[in-house]
Amino acid sequence: MPNDNILQNADETTLVNQISNCVYQAIATIQEQQPELLLEKYRNIDWRSSRNQSVFTAKLAELLNSNYANHALFSELQKFLKVLLTPESFNSSILINLLDTIRQLSSNNTESDNSFISQNLELSQQISVVNNTKIFLPNIGIAILLLDAENLQINVEVEKFLTTICAYPLQVKIAFANWRSLGKFDVELHERGYELIHVPPGRDNAGGKMIAFGSSIYERYPKAKEILVC
Repeated sequence: MPNDNILQNADETTLVNQISNCVYQAIATIQEQQPELLLEKYRNIDWRSSRNQSVFTAKLAELLNSNYANHALFSELQKFLKVLLTPESFNSSILINLLDTIRQLSSNNTESDNSFISQNLELSQQISVVNNTKIFLPNIGIAILLLDAENLQINVEVEKFLTTICAYPLQVKIAFANWRSLGKFDVELHERGYELIHVPPGRDNAGGKMIAFGSSIYERYPKAKEILVC
């Protein structure tokens, strides 16, 4: 039994160290690609410094190790990230991929170690309110918007409203239409991050294409948890 405990503690330490390094790399990537997601006082830190990395990962590992036994690791990690990042950052693909990586790391550990991840990943389906702003907790699911642009042209304000009623971050937006007949609306949607799918002229062609596309949506986007059909 004592030897079993030593092995278990070694596994826990290895997992926590791996998670700490993954978190640090994610923060460094955010600084390079989306620095506006860092709180202002952390934007000018040299996140590629080996010394800063050692200090950061050591402190984070200490925090996570102290919360491992009571299965609070995941919630403590969320609190830790909120100290460094803006609420909007939790919708970013960088943090979504980070949480996915942590899930994969945990799945390689023992079944007992997996329990804290499986329990706490349920938190990813909940929504937190900070300073009256609705934000998403980190999760590995996404929402997808399918738009029949021939019959409905939504503006930025409507799109923002839709994000407030989603349980998952809106990561993929796809619009269907005969773009030759809609002037420069395709340019506007492209600039707003939509994937554009062209259909030939004809009644209900856009809607029909959208239905056909939607029937295989989970094959194309396995992380899809919520579909908005407009």
